[in-house]
Amino acid sequence: MREYEYYFTNNTLNSVIDLLNDLWRYRMNDSTWTWISGSNKALEKGVYGEKGIASTTNIPGARTAPVGWFNSVRQELWLFGGSGYDYRNSSQDSMRVVSLLFTQH
Repeated sequence: MREYEYYFTNNTLNSVIDLLNDLWRYRMNDSTWTWISGSNKALEKGVYGEKGIASTTNIPGARTAPVGWFNSVRQELWLFGGSGYDYRNSSQDSMRVVSLLFTQH
């Protein structure tokens, strides 16, 4: 059994449907949630820095309906697509990698 699951939430704030960009970790053995990264505000634009350079300040923009998967060996969350707030405020056609090695847990 896995110890953790990761969730990139994308559409609820105070029971209102809105676009978010927060990343959470769920620990299965004691059912606890830990905020990993992202904003506590809706409709936040992403911060992407320099292409190909990992940084703790890089954060995906708020979006809905991205496709995502987690690489447990490299501790990376991969996100593709969705609609929401990027530097263009439009549909997302990009791949984003969130390295959990750079986040505080």
